[in-house]
Amino acid sequence: MGRNLLFRRNVVRHIRHSNGVWLDSGNSNCRICCNVFADVLTVSAAVHMEMNLEQNQIDNNVIWNVRNTEPGTPGQRGCAGSGVFINASDRLIIAQNLIGGCDNSGVFAITRPDRAGSGTATGNNISNNIFASCGKSAIVFLNQNNQADGNLYVSMPNGFLGFFTGDSKQWLDLAAWREAYGWDKNSAVGDMQIEFDADRLELTMDSSHPFPKVSAFNHIDNDFLGKEAGETRAPGPLAEPGAKRIWQLDPRLVPPTENQV
Repeated sequence: MGRNLLFRRNVVRHIRHSNGVWLDSGNSNCRICCNVFADVLTVSAAVHMEMNLEQNQIDNNVIWNVRNTEPGTPGQRGCAGSGVFINASDRLIIAQNLIGGCDNSGVFAITRPDRAGSGTATGNNISNNIFASCGKSAIVFLNQNNQADGNLYVSMPNGFLGFFTGDSKQWLDLAAWREAYGWDKNSAVGDMQIEFDADRLELTMDSSHPFPKVSAFNHIDNDFLGKEAGETRAPGPLAEPGAKRIWQLDPRLVPPTENQV
């Protein structure tokens, strides 16, 4: 159990048979921000949030190249090779991240009715992220008491948004997701190339169109590099991602600003 934890500006890469970070049971007011999680081989996810009922936040991170240790198998309750695992947790904010290159889902949720005191995967908010090149889906929700908006979806498969209820699994495109559940009204599908080199900590983004603008969420007013983002910014961890094609993203070299938590 952790309270008031700040996990910031770390490079977590080349992980084998483990999570990048795992906050397990009863954590509250914890923030995971401005980190790199890259080249993670696991039966779980890069970031694992388990049985946390109070609000926690994951923002301004790069989560890239998360692979299933045992291809063809579901791994830990179906989440193997995902970016973020919402394991019976509620009220989690996932905002302004780049989540891509995952074998499975960008964000994968489950419930644990077999465990007393576990969350029901409700009240989670997934806003202003870039999801790119995930093998199965960007988001899996389990009920309608969740929110998603301002996200940018790039190089995703058909039906990349999942809604699971009991034994029923719906795979929807963005238009159907909006129409059925009202989520992602201000989100978009983008046409661009995104790559991240875990060794060089180098992000390459090549787009023929300007990045969309979204409203700042939950007072996240600085980006991965410490730059003030203002009231509107692009999805993902960079305030102005179109300013350059290649970005050097080593969070250890960025001094915190006065405005950052």
